Amino acid sequence: MVDPPAGGLLSCGFWVRIPGDSLVSPFQTTQTCARITCLMAKTRKVNVGSKFIEMGRVYRVFKIEQNKAGERILHYRPYYKALSNSTTICSIPEKNLERGNIRFPVSRTELKGVIESLSATDGGMEADVVESKSVLKENDIYKSAEILKCFWCERQKEEEMKKSKRDVMELAIERIVEEVALVHKVSLEKARADILSALER
Repeated sequence: MVDPPAGGLLSCGFWVRIPGDSLVSPFQTTQTCARITCLMAKTRKVNVGSKFIEMGRVYRVFKIEQNKAGERILHYRPYYKALSNSTTICSIPEKNLERGNIRFPVSRTELKGVIESLSATDGGMEADVVESKSVLKENDIYKSAEILKCFWCERQKEEEMKKSKRDVMELAIERIVEEVALVHKVSLEKARADILSALER
């Protein structure tokens, strides 16, 4: 474990070394992963049944049509059904996936790293509620896990955690849990339990 330099918003997480590169933070690593994901989006064929991640939620493509301009239009809906999303149906031109900040799920190997990061050593920095909410909109499981870890660490130190911080911590879990359930092929309840178990290690 290498301790990151002080002064960062989310310095309580793990740092990694990319082959041929210097030591970088999870946020910097995510930028590299995002570039790889963009390349995947351009080369990976989307079919009926393909699954996407949007704002931490899993969606499944159920229909693909072509418009008059010859563009492929993807129709998709929530993969995990709930009363709040039972009628939700979305569509987007395939070429706009990147612009819409929609990505493919991470691999099992990548998710293993995310889960392991939840048990990383606390660097002692306080995460900012407003900035963390903004970061959680980026649809990035690495950043969501980093924020979750920071707020979890604060929860262990404070006798009574402020509601605003509890809400951000719960939002961070929501941004992760469906993707964990999908990749590990478990229920949402089991995925949540696995996340909490990793935090408690």
